Amino acid sequence: MNQEQRYQEIPQRLSRIESVLSALDGKADKILKILEDVEVVEESFTEPTPSLIQSHAEVMQPQMVPNVEQTQPWMDEAWKWVGKHEDGDKEEILAMLRLAGCTLTSLSGTQNAWCTWFVRGILNKVGISELPSGNSLNFLNWGQDCEKIIGAIAVFPSHVAFVTAIEPEIKILGGNQSDKICEYPTRYGFGIPVGYRYPKGFKPPVQTGVTT
Repeated sequence: MNQEQRYQEIPQRLSRIESVLSALDGKADKILKILEDVEVVEESFTEPTPSLIQSHAEVMQPQMVPNVEQTQPWMDEAWKWVGKHEDGDKEEILAMLRLAGCTLTSLSGTQNAWCTWFVRGILNKVGISELPSGNSLNFLNWGQDCEKIIGAIAVFPSHVAFVTAIEPEIKILGGNQSDKICEYPTRYGFGIPVGYRYPKGFKPPVQTGVTT
């Protein structure tokens, strides 16, 4: 379209504009109201209030269900004590054991074997009660029976500790192991476990590809 043709169409376009304006006559207030409502909606979306954000987040956030099978609070607590020695850290260890009812005043010597008290102390510290008394073998009647799994309590004829590894060998985390709290390969002593126990109320994890 050349310049001359454009000029020729100007009257027609003006006529159409006049028709539109005539049709809108008396509707200006309604149009302004619509535009104001649009602006309000835009502001509500571009600048949401904190309460609106929180409400939306609560609705959209999926409800998380604790995976009881993988929850082992006693292991988390036991690892915190690794490295503490029965001489240099005696008072700190004894303070924890006394919360579980321990009456020992010393941790040194065979007469003060405290491996059982360590397991009781850790379990007690994470809120697991009704613990067995007496020696390590009494743990065989406590909790629930389980397979050789990480997080279980391994019961030996004269020792008890938490299982930390099962392949290629069993490792245990316990007290009174080399006079301290440490992780220990069972090949260095204690013999073969006579049983494995797991706290009641917790589902033992299923570990595949493991030789039991």
